[in-house]
Amino acid sequence: MDSAVLVLDKCMELTPNSRVPFDLFVPPVAEGYYNCQQNEKANAIVTEHLNLISEELVYYFSLNPELRDGLDYEIRVALQLRRNTCR
Repeated sequence: MDSAVLVLDKCMELTPNSRVPFDLFVPPVAEGYYNCQQNEKANAIVTEHLNLISEELVYYFSLNPELRDGLDYEIRVALQLRRNTCR
């Protein structure tokens, strides 16, 4: 498991949210940390990701309906990620 943690750490080092915004590919990284008993690291990723998703959803729903309709896919992905992450 030590090598798995090293790989996960390297992934996060090379692709932090500040450089590559978290998206639908980040939950498996958090899951990997959970599987390696690295709950603190996993929780940090999940918390940051949920905060980003919440900010996106607030923004999307603040738009007028004409603009929001064009973001249907993004809204659905954000809602699905939020639902899956909160399970």
